[in-house]
Amino acid sequence: DALARQLIADVDRSDDAVALSVAAQAGAALADKALVTASTQRWRSLEQDNLAPLLFSAMPVDELLVASRKATRYQSHGYDQVRLMSDAFQRVPISRQETGAAAWEEYPSAELRAGVAAFAIWAAQSFPSLKPLTNACRDAALEATPARRADCLNVARILANHSDSLLMAGMGIGMLERAVNTPEDKAVAATLARNHAWQQHQYFELLSSRHDTAQEAEAFLRLLRSPDMDSEIELREAALREQGISLLPPPDWVAPNPG
Repeated sequence: DALARQLIADVDRSDDAVALSVAAQAGAALADKALVTASTQRWRSLEQDNLAPLLFSAMPVDELLVASRKATRYQSHGYDQVRLMSDAFQRVPISRQETGAAAWEEYPSAELRAGVAAFAIWAAQSFPSLKPLTNACRDAALEATPARRADCLNVARILANHSDSLLMAGMGIGMLERAVNTPEDKAVAATLARNHAWQQHQYFELLSSRHDTAQEAEAFLRLLRSPDMDSEIELREAALREQGISLLPPPDWVAPNPG
């Protein structure tokens, strides 16, 4: 209890949005409501235009939609977290016992092992649940209040167009497709969905073509170290451009059937 109280006190005093994003995710993973509340409230005060702390806060959906009117982006600071952990693992190198013999041989340098470990930890962290939000932003629920559809469209557009996460961008596009109600907006949503599907397909094809996992990790970490690389979306686009792959699908391209 004393340690928990000290952690919350440290969060309340923090001016580091990246550290607060880590605390919010840790609180969510541990089902620690006090830590989630403290970290997201402080995070919101530092980044009032950021939708991420609102989603991590698990506030009631009506409050969330109203609060989201001030947001302009979804920034989870995921890649900042990866860089932070990678630097830490390089300062205190991971041992062969910690990685296992196979991974030690597969990633021959300390830098590679640090980066792979950092990315694996980040990838395993919890994302906020969007189920209450998506349920409130579909079908008849869109007419529950006079402002519901407009608020849902606002959140959907932020996630679809201004997210640092591929998962959240995809969720935003899906929300947008379900909430739009004009021919113009439906066309925009369809184009976003098609472009996203094309880039995801091409990116997975690119990754699967690299049979050398160390080479794949080196390519990823090289892009990640770029000072202007701030999101999964930007990294995906940069990886495709390097291979001369268009970010827009050919007119006759048909997305593969997921089944």
